[in-house]
Amino acid sequence: MYDGKIFLTSNTRDGELIELRGTSTRSIWKNRNMRIHFNPGVVIGDYFYGADGRVERGNTVRCINMKTGETEWTKSSLPCSSITSADNKLIILTRTGDLYIAEASPARFKQLARSKVLSGTCWTPPVLANRSVYVRNSRGTLYKLQMSEMVIAPQPLAVNFAGSRLEFSWPAKGNFILESTDALGQAAEWGEVGSGTAKEDDRYVVRVRPSAGQQFFRLRSE
Repeated sequence: MYDGKIFLTSNTRDGELIELRGTSTRSIWKNRNMRIHFNPGVVIGDYFYGADGRVERGNTVRCINMKTGETEWTKSSLPCSSITSADNKLIILTRTGDLYIAEASPARFKQLARSKVLSGTCWTPPVLANRSVYVRNSRGTLYKLQMSEMVIAPQPLAVNFAGSRLEFSWPAKGNFILESTDALGQAAEWGEVGSGTAKEDDRYVVRVRPSAGQQFFRLRSE
């Protein structure tokens, strides 16, 4: 249900948002942007998040605008996922047993955590209860997971020019340290680049004036 309307979706037919008018119906929009085989998605605000494609070969999670039916983003390599949500986050369990936590945002797919939690085939939607996630595979194996057990996926270090300085940024979630050295190899002495680091939204940012000589940077996870 969305805004008093019904969204119908099938893997073999178009998805359609329908408005009920007494004993009649009216189609609001109809397209093939979201064709779910089974396991319903979730509606958060004006957006629907679901797994598009057949159970045997589908591998995408998609966000569509419920007002227009247009696709906001598509994330591949998530085979036949089951989805639930909590605290404005998506809890996604793939057919192959990978559990993802992602932001429920129409802007882009933003992964917050990922962990391999089950083997075998997983078609049952994850269930959240009492701050724990319950997951199950087709053999009947059931696990209770604490959210603290989720693994923060490594994120790349972003580098941009900010005037005459180099701007480095990295995820605020996780224990990362930006380090630099003027030489590589066994003799390299890495030192923390901490002066001037500030948190901006969900990332740490530091702006560095380049040295006259060569300089190398790395993001190290503690």
